Amino acid sequence: MNFLECMRRFSQALLIITNSIVGLLGLAVLILGIWAQVSGRDYFDFLSLGADYSPVGILLIVVGVFIVVIGIIGIIGAIFAGTLFGRITLGLYAVILGLLILCEISIGIAAGVKRNDLNSYFRDSAQQTFNESGSDPSKADTWNTLQTLFDCCGVNSYKDYRYLNGNNSVPASCCNPNATDFCDSIRLDVTNNTGYYISSAGCVDVLVSGVDTYLGAIAGGGIVFGLFQIIGVVMACFVAIYKDRENKYEVV
Repeated sequence: MNFLECMRRFSQALLIITNSIVGLLGLAVLILGIWAQVSGRDYFDFLSLGADYSPVGILLIVVGVFIVVIGIIGIIGAIFAGTLFGRITLGLYAVILGLLILCEISIGIAAGVKRNDLNSYFRDSAQQTFNESGSDPSKADTWNTLQTLFDCCGVNSYKDYRYLNGNNSVPASCCNPNATDFCDSIRLDVTNNTGYYISSAGCVDVLVSGVDTYLGAIAGGGIVFGLFQIIGVVMACFVAIYKDRENKYEVV
């Protein structure tokens, strides 16, 4: 067995493994899309998307299915690489993956350029839903959920409640998790906060910081994933082309 044949078999096995991983990642995106469609309403309400949130979950579901299909195509092409069907499948896989890489690069550049605009929109939307929470029970429920979940209070700080209702009262969801017993025995308002009873961090700062952290992780993961995709294109072409040459030599 020569070196090129060893490389072909190694590339074939690696294509099967990497595309199995890609398929699992697609399944994770699909599950996230289903969650967004079923249980993500509070977070979309926070961004004042309201009933318009549905396309986000649907988009994630479509993307997840697309990634799963790509993984399946790659696996099938690698398994049947010794046949004409397998080589055609690998060629289709390489073309789709190449187009996907170009789309990811474009989206990455656009996301980097619009990042500040996104943060500004995030803050403005949060302020809008916060202002509406004084008269809209559904918005108030959304804020209570987020404040409890992320240990925060108000848009910028707990002091925002002074301007919301005019009586300095702060909802129980702003209580510091470490001071629950104290919160049950005192009146929660802006004036008696000592930095302990009421969570002092604003929800937008907490969420933006978390989003920035996750975006950094996603960007790093995207770079690694992109490199794997480029390697996948090269391996798919190599496996298909090398097998074709091998068959031609055998015929001659």
